[in-house]
Amino acid sequence: MRRKLLLLTITILTMTSCRSDDSKDSNSLPNQIKGKWFYTKTVIISGDNSAILSNEIANSCEKKSFLEFTDDKVTEYYYKLENNECNLNYSGTSLYHIENNILYYETNASMRIESLNTSELIFQIELYDYNGDGKKDKFLEYYQK
Repeated sequence: MRRKLLLLTITILTMTSCRSDDSKDSNSLPNQIKGKWFYTKTVIISGDNSAILSNEIANSCEKKSFLEFTDDKVTEYYYKLENNECNLNYSGTSLYHIENNILYYETNASMRIESLNTSELIFQIELYDYNGDGKKDKFLEYYQK
């Protein structure tokens, strides 16, 4: 009985790990990313010791911000709360392509796709030194479908 339980556990773990690897396959990313993704939060992680430096949950205005991906274009709308008013801060459409888990815009900007599944998209961006320790920190932007 114990041997059957162990075999069943190993089989389930093997199937689950294969499924996770498949979702990271860069050939499937262009199809998985299609759709409308709403901004939910930004987490900033130290480039020095991986400590969480900031965890900023989107306010009701920022939650209107979204990215919408089609086959080759991404449309972006970013909203910002200013003087108690929710205002459109940026909008635009750009061509894009994905290579090796990196999303490249036609403007040569890029973001690493940290994680992507049917309901959550996380981008990693190394913008600047947030905490002043001399090392670039990691910005993780979270989106949900």
